[in-house]
Amino acid sequence: MTLRGIAPAIILIGLFAGLASGQGVIPPPTVVCTAGTNYPIPVRGEGQTELVNDIILTCTGPTPLAAAAGSVPATASSLNAIPQMTVTVRLNTTVTSRVLAGVVTEALLLVDDPGADETTIVNNTIVTNYGSTLPISVCPTPTATAWQSAASPGCQEWVGNIGSNTNVPVLSTNGQTNTTPGYNAFPGVLTAGGVAFNGVPMLATAANATHTFRITNVRVNALNSGAIQALVLVTGVPAVINNPTLTLASGTPELSASLGNSSDGGALTPPVFAVSSGAGSPGAPSVVGYLRFGGNALRTFMTRVNPLVAGGSGQSATAVQDIPGAVYNSESGLTPYVGSTPQYFAGNTTYIPGLADSGTRVKAVFHNIPLGATIYAGTSSGGNTTTGLVGTLSVRMISSPTAPDGASPVAPTITIGGAGFVPLVPSNGSATATWEVITYAFSPYSGVQENFDIPVAVYAAPGVASPGAVTVNMSFAPTYSDIQGQQFIPSFADPSTPMTVFSIGGTPATPVPSSLILVLCGLGALLLFAAARKLAAR
Repeated sequence: MTLRGIAPAIILIGLFAGLASGQGVIPPPTVVCTAGTNYPIPVRGEGQTELVNDIILTCTGPTPLAAAAGSVPATASSLNAIPQMTVTVRLNTTVTSRVLAGVVTEALLLVDDPGADETTIVNNTIVTNYGSTLPISVCPTPTATAWQSAASPGCQEWVGNIGSNTNVPVLSTNGQTNTTPGYNAFPGVLTAGGVAFNGVPMLATAANATHTFRITNVRVNALNSGAIQALVLVTGVPAVINNPTLTLASGTPELSASLGNSSDGGALTPPVFAVSSGAGSPGAPSVVGYLRFGGNALRTFMTRVNPLVAGGSGQSATAVQDIPGAVYNSESGLTPYVGSTPQYFAGNTTYIPGLADSGTRVKAVFHNIPLGATIYAGTSSGGNTTTGLVGTLSVRMISSPTAPDGASPVAPTITIGGAGFVPLVPSNGSATATWEVITYAFSPYSGVQENFDIPVAVYAAPGVASPGAVTVNMSFAPTYSDIQGQQFIPSFADPSTPMTVFSIGGTPATPVPSSLILVLCGLGALLLFAAARKLAAR
């Protein structure tokens, strides 16, 4: 599906809708915005909650409004009330940003990149952008309803003066004496085909000046999506959008799964263990081979947060990733903080917006485990695991695909050749092991492949384990079967196919046909009946 063909018609519709709205507010002159993004990033084609590039609207307007000389009625018709607009992003796939309440999501529109401390050069003079010096301030409507309708957006702002900063957004009609900056972060609400940001102030700019509107924390379902496209619309104010159709990301399958031999020096030829002799012993299972998970070095395997901003821990639940536009190379996006205090909104105090639930996780699901056989999985990566330009890719076993990130890792119960293992507990012949990325191997080059390898061992009791092939499916985690419709970031689809790990050899007993069983049962019944009559005749 492409958005390019329908863009002109939709832009015109949005423009006329904008001209008809905003009654009672004196509109600014036509605003001219240019939409842009970075080079389309690769995202995992298996991913269902993939972060895409930020969208940046750079807007100019010829004549600014002026601050009021004193207090005026707090109504939308005030001469210094800043007109509000709705910015809508329509995508060719489903938006899956975390829903915080109702239809309010963690996606944010930021005005002038608060907290970035940006500077520009104007007339050969370095000028600090006022909006970027402010802390983030989220529109604080106590319920989600204010953001659900462009007709009732809430969070009205006015033009005022704060110190030497003149004609800037403030939170009172007492413009020239107000000292409280306006809100600069607006949550996104789910709409048909995308996400919308309502109540955004569009303060016209002075000559040679611009406003920047950054849309961040947009997650999408990248499954089979290919190029992920967005169409940007502005309504509520007269506006012209240049370059409204953007390609934000490209979704292709990233995970490669393979099996290595017992020395991790080549491909696995699945061993066959005789029923009579079995494999290994209860205290020393036999190492079968290695599970190899591989992918692109830049985007496949990531920690929950960037460890450089979290005191070295990639699993931190309180990492401050609050610089707009920064590339954090983690599962989490922008986390709005003021100092060390996270900024919750929409009545949510459970989830820090932008924070993922975990780092990248993978799982191995073993099938057809026979009675009398036990599979042991390594609790951490080993073998030929990638070492990058900076750091080494490593994982640790966790108790389940959806285990809380702060939960203790699974501790090994036995050691083989210096590697720790735990036995997997099967259910109906299947058993699952899950690992999470805790450190990553940094490589600055796109296309570089990285991998981590997990050892697998088996104990099969001699003369007990029944014949058959044990297979494994290797995928990202959690998948839909793990979360059952609940929100978990990141989450994935499972397109894997089974691979044989080992086999128990031997010829299974030939089953007795059911028809023969019925005949034998009938004969038995007749014999019993005859014996009973014989006894009765005595």
